[in-house]
Amino acid sequence: MSVDYLLGRNNQKRYYDLKVNTESDADKKLQGLIYKLDEEDKGLLIASLENSLLLAKRLAKKKLN
Repeated sequence: MSVDYLLGRNNQKRYYDLKVNTESDADKKLQGLIYKLDEEDKGLLIASLENSLLLAKRLAKKKLN
């Protein structure tokens, strides 16, 4: 935990926790990037995200077993 959290200065438990506005900023940037992509690139992005999710699930399952 950060010293600021312990002193009540902010609600971040760890120094690497994201602030709420950081997440919304990232969402806005992602929406802008997706809007600019053509159909082929959108398909490639979807395939990449699916592979990343499957890999994350496999690693999580391996970690738990």
